[in-house]
Amino acid sequence: MTESPTVSVIIPTYNRYKFLGEAIQSVLDQTFASYEIIVVDDGSSDDSRSLVKRFAEQSDRIHYHYQDNQGVSVARNFGISKAKGKYIAFLDSDDLFLSTKLEKQAKYLQENPAVGMVYSSFITIDEHSNYTATHTANASGYIYRELLYNCKIATPTVMLKRYVLDKIGGFDTSMILAEDIDLWIRVAEHFEIQAITEPLIKVREFPGNTFRDHKQILYSFTRIADKHFGKPNKFGTIFKRRVYANVHYYAGSMCLSHSPDEMSQAYRYFLRGFRYFPFELRGCMLASRLIFRTLIPQSLQHIVRRYWRKLLQPD
Repeated sequence: MTESPTVSVIIPTYNRYKFLGEAIQSVLDQTFASYEIIVVDDGSSDDSRSLVKRFAEQSDRIHYHYQDNQGVSVARNFGISKAKGKYIAFLDSDDLFLSTKLEKQAKYLQENPAVGMVYSSFITIDEHSNYTATHTANASGYIYRELLYNCKIATPTVMLKRYVLDKIGGFDTSMILAEDIDLWIRVAEHFEIQAITEPLIKVREFPGNTFRDHKQILYSFTRIADKHFGKPNKFGTIFKRRVYANVHYYAGSMCLSHSPDEMSQAYRYFLRGFRYFPFELRGCMLASRLIFRTLIPQSLQHIVRRYWRKLLQPD
């Protein structure tokens, strides 16, 4: 490319050869022309380097960088340091952009100078690219409080202005979980964020690509809360207690879903959350699941779940 691109798309990857080519191709298929692709290989031991090199031989938009394995935050920050675009977008190496993603988000940021970041709804797919769900983006404006309470922004849906990162800094490299949520909350503290309700991304979810360790969930989300409530707090004590309660209820839900042998730990998370603030929907849902696991014999639980899901399905 002879002129600076408008958008820099940063793709960190680690042993994702199986999906990386599709991810890169989804950017090359964009309706928007002014972009570059920065692939940061975080120490892959598979054939990712050769794959990216083959793409790079066909397009001068693609730039490949290798680093020893240091984690996704370091990889994304390195990509940001190499970016030439005034807008920054992120794509995980097993996810996909829909064809108008860059066009619609770049246009929105161009036409709305007060907005620092835009994100969108997204579709989830499984390992075989089968549709599983649609997740709607609807929180817009100065949504610092809303994101601090419950942030559901998926990283590949985001595009933000470069000067936003210059002001607040990049990803926290000391975090191994929720480093993206930490960044979006820091953006929201200073800038307006807008949602595009149209799905512009396909996010791939399958066993092995989603972090579910309940202890790390508790640690990471508590740390995010500590960062913001350690400052002068304009939201008040009740909101603070609701946030910490929500963190514990979330950790309990993940413990129940992914560590079924640790139900006593899920109970402890629930009780801690209850002490912070008892009147939370997530807490009620966790309590219902705990009661279900306690009262219904394990041999019958899958039958009850199957009929319950059938009852909830629309005609």
